Amino acid sequence: MLLNILHQTSLKCEAEGCDKEAGGHNRLCWKHDYLKRYWTNPSFRERRKLTKRTYGRRRLQVKRDKIAEALGGWRCVTCGNADRDVLTFDHTNGGGEAERKKMGGQFPMISHYYMHLEDARRNLRVLCANCNWRQNVIARSNKRRSDSVSLRRTMWRILIDRLGGPRCSICGEQDLRVLTLDHIQGGGTADRKLHGGYPEMIRYYFTHFDEASQNLSVLCRNCNWKKHRTHAGKRYFA
Repeated sequence: MLLNILHQTSLKCEAEGCDKEAGGHNRLCWKHDYLKRYWTNPSFRERRKLTKRTYGRRRLQVKRDKIAEALGGWRCVTCGNADRDVLTFDHTNGGGEAERKKMGGQFPMISHYYMHLEDARRNLRVLCANCNWRQNVIARSNKRRSDSVSLRRTMWRILIDRLGGPRCSICGEQDLRVLTLDHIQGGGTADRKLHGGYPEMIRYYFTHFDEASQNLSVLCRNCNWKKHRTHAGKRYFA
């Protein structure tokens, strides 16, 4: 009898078209209460976005670890580097960019190989950032560069020389193929956006070397990745 009375007196969600029971003082069901707080409370919305990103990264980490285990563990198959922060999956026969585009991005592709480990063993291998980039440079070595690309490459090389020469400022790597210009205090994406893209940014620093010496340093791909993944203590991977 008491249960029937409680059921009859229970409040219905006030959202239009919803016949679920309200979840407390707000007179909304849990779904519409969440949506209301999400769209009307900025701090709540930011907390939820952060939680979602964190959860997504953890799920991605679990899947990547499972794939790496099927491939023999987190170790570069070329140089033997076992630093998790600089390792990635490389498509053995190329075509990684096309496959990511076909599957809808990095996350769906990783999820596919997580569910199909035999495909991962056939198509993927573990490489460090340096070895992965060397493979890309070698693959593009026979392609003819336009005059604008050649000019930008020349300016990039002169900037490297002015900033201390072709040597990573952290580990000492001297292979020019894997060196890059890094923003010392971060903010590279915003800086490229400010100048209208990477080529324009290189041209700007080429003509404003005082600013280049203050803002840029030479790093290899491995050290650049490690710096990015551990920036401000936020590790993408355990």
